Parts: sequence; structure tokens; C-alpha cells
Amino acid sequence: MDLMLLLLLHVGDRALDAARGYEKAIAAVPGWAVGPVIVADARAAAEAGAARVAVEPAEDVVALPPPAVAAVIAVDVEQRQQQASRAQSPLEYELLYVRAALTMQQAHNNTFRTFSRQNLLSTDQRGFKTVIQEEADTFLTRSQIRLNATVATVRTSTKGVVVILADGTQITADYALCTFSLGVLQHDDVRFTPALPAWKQEAIHSMAMGTYTKIFLRFPEKFWFNTEMALYADHERGRYPVWQSLDHESFFPGCGILFVTVTGEFSRRIESMTDAAVQAEILAVLQAMFPDVAIPDPVDFYFQRWYNDPLFRGSYSNWPANFLSEHQVNLRANVNERLWFAGEATSKKHFGYLHGAYAEGRDIALVLAECIQGGGCVGLEHIDRVRNALPYDVA
Repeated sequence: MDLMLLLLLHVGDRALDAARGYEKAIAAVPGWAVGPVIVADARAAAEAGAARVAVEPAEDVVALPPPAVAAVIAVDVEQRQQQASRAQSPLEYELLYVRAALTMQQAHNNTFRTFSRQNLLSTDQRGFKTVIQEEADTFLTRSQIRLNATVATVRTSTKGVVVILADGTQITADYALCTFSLGVLQHDDVRFTPALPAWKQEAIHSMAMGTYTKIFLRFPEKFWFNTEMALYADHERGRYPVWQSLDHESFFPGCGILFVTVTGEFSRRIESMTDAAVQAEILAVLQAMFPDVAIPDPVDFYFQRWYNDPLFRGSYSNWPANFLSEHQVNLRANVNERLWFAGEATSKKHFGYLHGAYAEGRDIALVLAECIQGGGCVGLEHIDRVRNALPYDVA
């Protein structure tokens, strides 16, 4: 082990007091030394009389408002000496570890390194789907598309594939490329005959499916903050914390639209409630946020129930700690020669994003096209038994 990053969520001097405790513990370990204490709020550090040097956040370190974030970096002494011999300052060396930790925190997802660090909202009224539809129109015909058709069973053999729809319709093909949501695969909403092998099922259930819910409200007039975003803190974890205004000069001024985001267990909780009950909770939160305002009833209210939707069963995949590189290989691998898989969850670098789904669909389709043109193929590799013995492969 050559890195340990400890994030302490405390305010001001409490953050530094806790950091000093970790410093003592790390210093007591043979072969380890303590790097600088790094806090997001440099003024709070100075006021608290930090014994160590407080470092302004580097470009790759996210600066947060109070509660301050203090990080204690523990480094291997031998590696520190080797780095020093290359004429790099101790501070530069410690910040390398911060950057490495932030990279690890992103779970090896390359989206914000490959594209942009910014999250942008498309306000084009045609919708983001237009990009995909316009490209599809260049080669797909209406006769090749079946709308309002739900797959119930996928039956494979050495000769080909039979897909059975929910209404009993059967479609035969030489090959099938499944792009079902990971959540659909986890919930067994589609039956595979014969059953998927153990290595494939293990990979499917080792990956996590996240739920991310945006709840939209349209009011007769604006009464809230003038910034793009606001945060709400509650004693209950995850209770309507992140608010965004579309009634903003950068988006749709005068629209009266405000939305709040919830995730995970809280998302699943509200999906079990009626719209009226969810709306009542949100209005109560808004009243707590703006106690001097008479909060009006919204004229419109909507949120998508991603987790309970049988076509999705969640919002996007996420790489958990127990999901190994071998699992990712198995999630992407085909089953025998006839049954193939693609989607955002199978993307090694861009899981959880639409561009990950797009790239995976394209790449697997190209492999499959070679199989068809060549009269058959072996397919992608898989590992029969994942033994947790290999390091992460993130290249």
C-alpha cells in the first residue's frame, strides 16, 4: 500500500483537531510519514492556528465551503525519498497523492478527463435524443424497428436466437445483441433459455445500479434563490438536498420551474409514495428553506420512477468496490457465439453515461458484424471463476 487518504468532514478547528489525531497515528507506523494537512477552507485553518502549513487547494482539488474538508496524506518514506531525489518539492509530491486519490474517487471513470470537467444543461427544445435519432435515420428504416414491444424471453441455441415478445410474437435471428439496462438484467425481467452461465450472472449482480431522481415543480411565480443551485441540510440523510433553478437567466427565465434531486435509498422511498405525498414533503422543505414566504401550490409536478420502471430498474450503473476488472470482462463478454451484450454498464471507461452506451453499442456491433461476414467467430474472452487475485486493470 502506498497511499492512504483520510477525509474528515468537520467544521473549522474540529477538522484540524481530528487531522492531528490521524497524524499521530500515521507517524507511529514504521516506514510511514505524514504529508501536509490540506483543508478546503484555508481561512478556517489559519483561524484555528494550524500547527502545520495549510495549503490552498490545487487546481485538481475541489474547494468546498464549510464544513471544511481536511485530508491527511500518509506516504511511504522510501517513495518520498525517491521522489525528492528527482528535484521535486515535498509539496508537489504530496499534491500528487491528492490528485491520485481524487482519481481513485472517480472509480476510474474517464468521462470528466476525456471530455470536460463541466456539467452542462442542453436547452435545445428538440431534446438530446435528436442527436441519436438523426444518426439512426441515416441507415435505419421503419420496418426494422418495433415500437411498444417488450422482450419477455431470449432463447439461444447453436443455430441462432429466438426472441419472444410479451404478446407472444416470435422473432428469429442468427445473433442477438442485448442492450437491456443492468437493472433489468438484475431483476430477471427477461428470461434467458438456457439460463445465463454462473460467470455472467455473478458479473451482472456484482455491478451496482444507481437511482437518481429529479423532481420537477412549476410554480406561478419565482420565490426562491437567484443562483443556479442551492443546498438543503436535513437531519435525515438524503432528504431533498440538491436544488436547481431553471428560472434563471442562463436557462429559461420566467418559466417558474424548480427541481430537486434525490438518490439511492431515498429515491426508492419516494417511488413507493403517491405524487401527492411526495409533493407535500417537498413543499414542507421549501417552507423550511423560505420561512418568510407563503409557498404557493405548484401548477405542475412530475418525476420519473426509474427504479420501478420495468424497462430500466434504475438510472445508471456504478462501479462498486467489490466489482473487479474480471467482473467487467465477464459483464461485457458474449454467451456462446449467438448472444452478445452491450450498454453503458459494459463500458470500462464511461459506465453510467450515455456516451458509454453509444461507444459500447458501436464497438460490439462492429465485432458482431465481423462474425457475420466471416461466417462465425469465437467471441470475447471471459473468466470462468473470479478469484479476487489480480490487481485492477484500468488501462
